[in-house]
Amino acid sequence: MRFLKRFSISIHLVILFLVFPFTGSAKIPGGKTPEQKILKNLKKWVSPFPEWKHTGRFSPDSVFVYTGEKRLEVFFSPALSHIPVREEHCVRLRESVRDLLGRKYRDYVLEMFAGNWRVEELVPDYFRNSLSGDLSRRVPLGREMRIPLVRKAVERPAESGLYNNNIALWSSHGWYYESKLDRWEWQRARLFGTVEDIYTKGYVMPFLVPMLENSGATVLLPVERDWQPREFITDNDVSTEGGQVILPQGKDYRVISKGFMMADTLFPGQNPFEAGTSLLFESTPGSREEVLFSASPEPGEYAVYLSWQRFPESSQEVRVTVAYSGGRDTLLVNQRIGGGTWVYLGTYLFGPEEGSGHFGEGAFTRETGFDNVPATIDSGEIQEEGSTDAKEKKRGFGAVSVSLSGKPGEVISVDAVRFGGGMGNVARRPGGAVIPNQKSATDGSTPSGEVATTDSNWFSWKTSGKSRYREGARYYLQYAGFPDTLVYSLNEGKNDYNDDYMSRGEWVNYLVGSPAGPTKNRNVEGLGIPVDLAFAFHTDAGITSDDSVIGTLGIYSTWADGGGFPDGSSRMASRDLTDLIQTQLVEDIRTLYNPDWTRRALWDRQYSEAWRPNVPAMLLELLSHQNLADMRFGLDPRFRFDVSRAIYKGMLRFQSFREGRPCVVHPLPISHFAILREGEEMVKLSWKPVEDPLEPSAIPGGYKVYRRSGNLGWNQGVEVSGTSCSLPLTPRDAPSDFRITALNSGGESFPGEVLSAGFVENAKGTVLIINAFDRVSAPAIFDTPEKAGVEWWHDRGVPWIAETIAAGDQYDFNRKNPWTDDDNPGWGSSSNEMEDLCIPGNSFDFSRIHGRAFNKAGYNFVSVSDEVFSDDNFDVSGYAAIDILLGEEKSTPSLKDPSKKDFSIYTPGLMRKISQVAAGGGNLLITGAYPGTELMETGDTTALQFAARVLHFKPRTGHASRRGDFYSADYGKPWFALKGRFNTGYSPEIYGVESPDGIEPAGGDAFTAFRYADTHISAGVAWKGPYRTLVLGFPLETIQDEEIRVQLVKQVMDFFEAK
Repeated sequence: MRFLKRFSISIHLVILFLVFPFTGSAKIPGGKTPEQKILKNLKKWVSPFPEWKHTGRFSPDSVFVYTGEKRLEVFFSPALSHIPVREEHCVRLRESVRDLLGRKYRDYVLEMFAGNWRVEELVPDYFRNSLSGDLSRRVPLGREMRIPLVRKAVERPAESGLYNNNIALWSSHGWYYESKLDRWEWQRARLFGTVEDIYTKGYVMPFLVPMLENSGATVLLPVERDWQPREFITDNDVSTEGGQVILPQGKDYRVISKGFMMADTLFPGQNPFEAGTSLLFESTPGSREEVLFSASPEPGEYAVYLSWQRFPESSQEVRVTVAYSGGRDTLLVNQRIGGGTWVYLGTYLFGPEEGSGHFGEGAFTRETGFDNVPATIDSGEIQEEGSTDAKEKKRGFGAVSVSLSGKPGEVISVDAVRFGGGMGNVARRPGGAVIPNQKSATDGSTPSGEVATTDSNWFSWKTSGKSRYREGARYYLQYAGFPDTLVYSLNEGKNDYNDDYMSRGEWVNYLVGSPAGPTKNRNVEGLGIPVDLAFAFHTDAGITSDDSVIGTLGIYSTWADGGGFPDGSSRMASRDLTDLIQTQLVEDIRTLYNPDWTRRALWDRQYSEAWRPNVPAMLLELLSHQNLADMRFGLDPRFRFDVSRAIYKGMLRFQSFREGRPCVVHPLPISHFAILREGEEMVKLSWKPVEDPLEPSAIPGGYKVYRRSGNLGWNQGVEVSGTSCSLPLTPRDAPSDFRITALNSGGESFPGEVLSAGFVENAKGTVLIINAFDRVSAPAIFDTPEKAGVEWWHDRGVPWIAETIAAGDQYDFNRKNPWTDDDNPGWGSSSNEMEDLCIPGNSFDFSRIHGRAFNKAGYNFVSVSDEVFSDDNFDVSGYAAIDILLGEEKSTPSLKDPSKKDFSIYTPGLMRKISQVAAGGGNLLITGAYPGTELMETGDTTALQFAARVLHFKPRTGHASRRGDFYSADYGKPWFALKGRFNTGYSPEIYGVESPDGIEPAGGDAFTAFRYADTHISAGVAWKGPYRTLVLGFPLETIQDEEIRVQLVKQVMDFFEAK
């Protein structure tokens, strides 16, 4: 279509010049041409869109008049296409032109173009009302015949979500080998405590990917998704220690000379999926036979991957079961697609303990048959199973079984199973020549400046030294079995930087295969996965001199193949995708965070990640990682959650409209969660849905309740229809944790907070734990005209669950220091001490740590959220103590309006309820990092008086200790006699308390119970009166020695009981 339009325009120009030969003045005898007269009038044209002047100036630059047809074509400069055109824009633009044409052309048909596109064509199909839809942007026929790559065996699909859609996406850049310097390095500079190469993962991995998967999509990534640096492989060829493959006894199979083979190091040209073998079985209807892959991973969470080889007669519903510490997860795998690479099954907790964790019919029941006997077979050895009992003993909590049941005539392939992300193992050194780094926007042109290098044998082979999760796509794609010349080594080993960004689009094409295969061979078979869209998540550079943001840019490409995809659809679908996502992003950000958020242009450019994919694709530049005004938002987990939700919603709207099906957004996480005892052997769970003011469709239609017992993993959950349920829990059971998700036809929400309950025999009483730690936030930021940056020494912020975006602490705060090199990027420069770490944050499940200490002290415990506790109707009577868990809760300036505060501790409801407990003679334990800082920073006189009058303490300092050692003061004798330490730095297990509080006694009968060992500042204040209190300036859960934590709880309860 685009080619024909250009051809038509060229023919018109030729005819014009033949009729009116060029004389240097472009005049016809006797005067100007009609086109020249119109253009003269259009010089007066004023854009009716002044709000879009920042995306580029545009104006009429050429005109064609067809007198016989009474038709007029007006061409605007391409910058008009940079704005998100809607039908009303077309009307306003047409009126602005007609006003200048005069009466002579009043009856002419006016056609307007931006560059080479009709202006109306720039309106996305989704936003068209009076305009006809463009069927060339819709999904071609045949999608209804799809079978998903991997799906749950028993769950109902999200039919109004993204079920059966395949989405390819990735975050920007990654750790790569720079051959010109013979070193591995980041592709961008470390700024404001992070680096783009890992920063964008902070959206994609914890938020965007799960949102899409919760909506039913299969998400494919060209990089490692698991940050876990450990890796365990079970394979019929070679396995890591403890791995074994157990085959069904007497079952025939063929050895296929193609499959995965583990290698310590991969060198250029090596494909691990071409080096090994795999096994092929004929399926048997109703068979109970299975191939068992057993491993012995160290305790922890691991992504689990499966590989197979595909054949025309491969089964499309292979039953695969993962046995993990929470039970079993059964999946159906389509082996007719996706063969010869790693296919993600899920992420699971593995460990040595066994226990309950399954719902039976309406209740929890114990899963049997999982005796956890460690594997003893030598690595790589294949065994036939003996008795069923023997196989179960090998199954343990680190096993994947592949069922051999299937339709007659089908085959089932088994190759390898992988647990964990692992460390990078691709080795690099300079080749015989190097070429310069090429900008993504010029991809497609021939690179110049090839330079011969020193003999490559002079250099040693170097692996990255980092987890595979940190590396760029080029290296993972080699490990995952993709062909080098077609996908990840397009520059013949001469430049890994170029290969990394170029490989991503070609990976998409190889996933799809013929006729949409990689650029060098469109007809290659590939993996046969019908990818629906591709998405590249980047951030940009740029600095503003004030507090304004750089904002959000969307990039797509219609340049290749005459504007069409190999399946016959239009590449303008990429513009639709880009427009919808950018629109959703900017609207949501303006509503939730910044009304002035800048919507930048929509660019039709030949960026590699935009033009190479043979499916609709978008390259997003969300914000500037170089600009503190942008990163004030970008470092906050709440912003990253909402941005990711906006992207998911944009993809959902795009895909559902293309397919002509309903569009329902899955709900937000629930709130007002509570677990209370009901009778002697039951607990009652209750919660409330959360309304999404941005999405009327995001209404829950049901819920799912998940349970975790002891130190095991989460089970697969059970659906309930209402907002409460009762479940058995007795003193004979291990303490249990619960979480709730909300469901609708669009999918499943993220879980809400985790609450816990546990009962013991002959309990001394019941403790009520209040989870008042809701805060997640960016680190503190200061901003002056001369200096600005991340105030990490004051407040490092609170990650959501845990995050991997940290590089190191900022050390250059001078706004005037310029970028000279990525090794010296000027203002914002940061160190690298954290870039290999996963930083724990608010996991929302610390009530389990508190509760187990109370259990060991001889008390039952239940727990509720602070919203439930603060309700006027909540009954606080009958508890041995109230434990208020503050963690790192404190008032935090709102991102939308810094004059307002989020996460305030001393809300009117909480103070009123604490006062009610005190008036009833109840005991209060309050622990957190900021109970005093909150009072100092807010200056709330009501809260200050409340703390002194009811809790009997006053604030002293917010930086009371650096080491975290504490000891009991003599004032606390005889109740307190203890020394301990809480975490103030990095720990993989618990967040660090960088600024613990110093608090002092207020009023009579209050005393210092604990002091910090390094400063001797008061760390805890107790009060004995008609009721008793203990307030600590550090969180109880950050005491990592469980024995010390239990001793402290015992001494606190003894103090409370000694009235």
